[in-house]
Amino acid sequence: MERGEVWWADLPEGSSPGLPRPVLIIQSDKFNRSRINTVVIAIITTSLKFANAEGNVLLTAR
Repeated sequence: MERGEVWWADLPEGSSPGLPRPVLIIQSDKFNRSRINTVVIAIITTSLKFANAEGNVLLTAR
């Protein structure tokens, strides 16, 4: 697992919509190779409903 890779994650129960989602690994590779049992990710979605909400990042095509 390396920073910048896209993985499928089965998010915990109670997460909307509760299906496996694509996620982007944003944690540094140093921590990815450590004994830390967590990974910092960004959930990827095609929904633009909350694109301008604080904390969200809108990625546009080049």
